[in-house]
Amino acid sequence: MPFPLPLTWAKVDFLDYTFNLGPPDRPAEPPFDDPEADIILRSSDNVTFRVFKSFLACSSTVLGQVSSGGSQVIDLSAHSSAVRTALLCCYPDEYRPSTPLEPAAIADAAEVALVYGMPEVTNLLRQEVACPHNLQHYALEAFSVCKRFNWNKEGREAALHTLSQSSPSHKNANQRLLDWCSSKPSARQVPSVNRVLSNYYSRCGKVASRVGTDLRWPISYPVKRSHHQCDIVSVPRYGRNNLGSIKVPVWLAEFVEETKEAFLDDPDVVSVLSNARINSTLRLAAAHCTGCCEFAPAFMHERFIPAYKTFVQKALNKVSMSQSLYRSNR
Repeated sequence: MPFPLPLTWAKVDFLDYTFNLGPPDRPAEPPFDDPEADIILRSSDNVTFRVFKSFLACSSTVLGQVSSGGSQVIDLSAHSSAVRTALLCCYPDEYRPSTPLEPAAIADAAEVALVYGMPEVTNLLRQEVACPHNLQHYALEAFSVCKRFNWNKEGREAALHTLSQSSPSHKNANQRLLDWCSSKPSARQVPSVNRVLSNYYSRCGKVASRVGTDLRWPISYPVKRSHHQCDIVSVPRYGRNNLGSIKVPVWLAEFVEETKEAFLDDPDVVSVLSNARINSTLRLAAAHCTGCCEFAPAFMHERFIPAYKTFVQKALNKVSMSQSLYRSNR
């Protein structure tokens, strides 16, 4: 039965012609240099991996069919770095690197797993792409990988984390994605990734903005305190069965209106509810009211802002990705 793997044959000229065998093979680094291993795999850059069939049989529907023993070398189409990452996922945990894999390495290894039928390797890579390190530092790149391989759950999580790294107000987001994807197979999907994220950011902005309108104002501001001198306004208070109102200082109502507008442009909780914006509001509050000067800082920093952030974050967590994430890449 023919073996469905891409083969690379060396060209040899006999008799009076010179040999042209190409670059010599190089042994892979441990643990893939064990002379007792029963299968030899060779990467596209001529690195030979000695692998135990028992591990491959459990991990690869394709490579697990290779006959063990002898000196047969199976040529693979992938680069040694990608092959190594994929094979390490087939081995016990003790052989895997202690540091997280970054999205570029995950994407290359995922291609190997896809070509050679390694579903368990794919599952490990999906966990890795959504690890805290990647979501915190490489959310945009992680999302690009998820879009490329249609990893829906992880893609949604990565997209949520891009809000603080690459929302539309960050002008370098598109260039950053282009730089990362250049020279990669995923470069052709940059417009698609940007389209999906732009749509997602727009819906997140609308959802975050509505929180300021729908907020039930669970924390009342005591406007009847002594020395309270600033203007008061009634704002909606939404209950389960009826619509009421609550009185708050004008500066607090204006703060919520300002943040509602800001969320439409940038649905990043940390950016919109920044200390700079809060402190600016507190200076305004203290300028006209001795009561607010005394009470407002603790109220804002310890009670209102934490509650506001929680409401917005819960709302953002419910925003789903558009269906275009789940379509095949073109």
